[in-house]
Amino acid sequence: MSEQQLLSEKLAIELEKVKSDCPEFSYGLIGQTKKSSKKNAYKLMLNGKKIGEIWPRGNYGHLYTNILTEEEKNKVIKVQGVREYIPGPGNDTDYYNFHEGFILKWNREFKSINSVSHEVKDLIKKSKGVVPVSIGNSALESTQENPILHKNSIKLPQNVILKSRENALACLIAICDKMDLDKALAIPYEKHMNRYSQLKNMGRIASITFHPEYQYDDFMEKITRITNSNDGIEKDSLKDGDFKRFCANASNLAERIHNNADILPPCVFLINDMDNGNICEIFGEVMNLLPDIEKQSKEEDKDVILPYSGELFEIPKNVHIVGIINSTNKLDYWTLETIKQKFQFV
Repeated sequence: MSEQQLLSEKLAIELEKVKSDCPEFSYGLIGQTKKSSKKNAYKLMLNGKKIGEIWPRGNYGHLYTNILTEEEKNKVIKVQGVREYIPGPGNDTDYYNFHEGFILKWNREFKSINSVSHEVKDLIKKSKGVVPVSIGNSALESTQENPILHKNSIKLPQNVILKSRENALACLIAICDKMDLDKALAIPYEKHMNRYSQLKNMGRIASITFHPEYQYDDFMEKITRITNSNDGIEKDSLKDGDFKRFCANASNLAERIHNNADILPPCVFLINDMDNGNICEIFGEVMNLLPDIEKQSKEEDKDVILPYSGELFEIPKNVHIVGIINSTNKLDYWTLETIKQKFQFV
């Protein structure tokens, strides 16, 4: 079996994952051609309509599609007077370009086999009217209509990312008071401030700010060396970080009402300037405890052993994380993929 065939089979495994989650999605081999890469390529279909192709090229393959937004089409620039293209959401191997006959294609080179299913799901959402919102050179998902202005009720997921501070208070209060976002937005700003102060005094809202010096030790826990002023003996002392303390407080609130999952008081941990810190390093193993955004459930109890204290740690079911990011900052590919998997952009 050739390398192209082996890669094609691996791509099929990832496409099966998409198919299991999206019944209207299907795929099939393009057909027998002389080109070995296209011979083992797949056409992607949504409700029977072709939306793209996957070719087993390079290490992991490429995704091609003609689906672009009007905003992206307006960004087309000429190259050498013949080809025209739009710089894509990653490095130089990710690009939109007009091929011969002005056939618009988006070409993305996969970074890993695991990223294939995520990219195809992105394409499916895009073909349904979901458009990307640029953050640096990275494409993040957002509905074509501004969700803040959408007429329907908006129920916020477990963990969210806000692209501005404009509606942050409404988002926090909507989560804490189990309210649809559109209803929270209708509340006057002064009432938001009063309610925010109440929730913060109750310990149900806490906020921190990420910066380049902020580390896992500040977020979860760290060991500090203390010298006794009387005898000069040094000893190690464990200090809990911001998020660990907040989770402990949220657990205590839950215990006061008998840990009934239906009436747990939601608590929100707000992270300002989230993209100013090294997100993956700060969260560390805690990132694995966050539910995947597509599942949004915590039916499986997850816990980890913390490296310094050796304690068993889990995120209480009533804890929500809200991050605010600066849309002008550039996120690296792996950080972006991790965030997209764990947080919903609002």
